[in-house]
Amino acid sequence: MVACCDTRKLTAVGSAVTLADCAQSCTLGGMSTVTRDEAIEVIADNVQRLMLHHNYGVRELARLSDSQPTQVSRLVNKASLPSPEVLYRMAKCLGVTVDSLFRRKST
Repeated sequence: MVACCDTRKLTAVGSAVTLADCAQSCTLGGMSTVTRDEAIEVIADNVQRLMLHHNYGVRELARLSDSQPTQVSRLVNKASLPSPEVLYRMAKCLGVTVDSLFRRKST
């Protein structure tokens, strides 16, 4: 579950607000507040794991999610989060929900 100090930021998918804005003060899976960088790391790790599971490369996920390869690359390299719309499309292509991308996976 993703909790945010302003839940409108996560639900306003059509707005100009980015997930990175919300990630500045959100919790991951009921854990304590995390930084934007920690949120990017968790999401990127989950996207990378799912890409490997589906045998998708950066270009393939970009094509399937109707996004740019640079958006996928910047996410998997933990440089930035894409817009909520793009992250939603990526999650859908990977067979998961957006909120599941925010969950830390047990090792």
